[in-house]
Amino acid sequence: MSKNFIATWPEIGISVECMPNEDGSNKWIYDYYLSQMPIRFVQLHAMCTGGVMYTWCQMKDELPMKGDNEVVGTRIDQAALGTGHLSYNIPNGLAGGKNGHIAFNWGPAYEKMPGYFSFKVVERDIPKLIQAGECVKEAIWRTKKVIHCELRVKED
Repeated sequence: MSKNFIATWPEIGISVECMPNEDGSNKWIYDYYLSQMPIRFVQLHAMCTGGVMYTWCQMKDELPMKGDNEVVGTRIDQAALGTGHLSYNIPNGLAGGKNGHIAFNWGPAYEKMPGYFSFKVVERDIPKLIQAGECVKEAIWRTKKVIHCELRVKED
């Protein structure tokens, strides 16, 4: 059974707990990212997609290849609040090699783009995720304050 992880935005004092999808979908991607933690990056925010925070970051090891693993997809505009995206190695794609892509859906998304989600924020932390999303959006669009995010495996 996979452990949960904690996402922390230190500059705004917010942390949320994240868990693998309950149905086990895309767990092979989730487990890869767990093996790479701690991961630290500058948090970005989508300009036209809606309530989505994301980043591109350098990983320690090559991203996993799809191989025989199943990828369960959901359109971004239909993804549930609090779901999260972790990329795998897609040749000729935006993520590949050691270039990881991490995203949090914190509010309504408008883009009808396909996506695949491998984690979700635990229900009790959804209000904190929304607050973090608003702070990051304000920083990107108005104040230009740099906000980092740190992902670490939750200790028992």
